[in-house]
Amino acid sequence: TADGQVLELPRTPVARVQVLHNAPDQPVDVWVNGAQALDDFQFLTATDFAFVPAETPLNFGIADEFSQNVQDTFYNTKLTLTNGKTYILTAAGIDGDPNIPFGLKVFDQAQEVAADTNQSDVAFLHGALEISSPLDFKENYLNATFANDLTFGKTSGYSNFAPGPGDFGIYLQPSGIFLKEGRATLTKGGAGVVFATTNPSVNPSLELYLLNADGTIDLLGEPKRTNLQVIHNSPSP
Repeated sequence: TADGQVLELPRTPVARVQVLHNAPDQPVDVWVNGAQALDDFQFLTATDFAFVPAETPLNFGIADEFSQNVQDTFYNTKLTLTNGKTYILTAAGIDGDPNIPFGLKVFDQAQEVAADTNQSDVAFLHGALEISSPLDFKENYLNATFANDLTFGKTSGYSNFAPGPGDFGIYLQPSGIFLKEGRATLTKGGAGVVFATTNPSVNPSLELYLLNADGTIDLLGEPKRTNLQVIHNSPSP
């Protein structure tokens, strides 16, 4: 102040939020507390992480892509985010379907970077609305399971991997039937979410993607492998 006093300014509670559109029905508009936050938000797109007010109720409304005001929303939910936490909100399900109703799936343990800057952290999301059974996610090269019995809309915690290629497969539970595999390129110091999704309008409908912290989404292609046999036919050594 002018008289030399130093006053502590009140802190504004904030959270970090990323939004993923994983509902294949249609593009949507997103309204927050009566104001349009996202316009014509397309399936399989995402935002980057942004600061959002915390410790105060936020009404998230979803409308079709031609909405004119918040009264056009077909889905609304009220969330109070925790100061300092990081979230991923995933739009999933089908509007009007009683078996897989539309909703915002809230993951409140999201990461923007890896805990170890020399590693890459990956979480796993079951977003395949045509698969009602739980899924296991495995890293097939390591032959290790990193997410067990994920039901639709659920996201696992993060596991750390070496940067570079990661071959991730999904398996139906409880049968253990293999469904799909894809290769991700994991960034040193980065964090992301490998998710399974289905789009009934395309074939094949089941795919694996990597959601990155900057909002980009990578389709995981099938790993290319070959068989190798080694024969030792040299008598010395």
